[in-house]
Amino acid sequence: MKHYVRKVKKAFERPDVRVNDSHAFWLKKNDSDVVKICHSIKDLKAGLKAHPETLSFHKKDDFANWVEGVFNNKTLARKIRFAPKKKIIRLL
Repeated sequence: MKHYVRKVKKAFERPDVRVNDSHAFWLKKNDSDVVKICHSIKDLKAGLKAHPETLSFHKKDDFANWVEGVFNNKTLARKIRFAPKKKIIRLL
């Protein structure tokens, strides 16, 4: 059983793993304008590249908390937490 759990956790660390709408990240440029609904880390990276202005709306911990909480990727979340906002896209 432990081996299976480890495999599942490892699978969720991949950037192309998709989650359903209830766990998606809503990338916004202000309180009312959603520019992209991200279902994977890969989606988040694409959204941030296409709409870099969203970096100024969201707190850095928003991205880190989502990556850690939804994908259980603590390593990437830690890197995001300690990186300057403009370097977050490269980390993803």
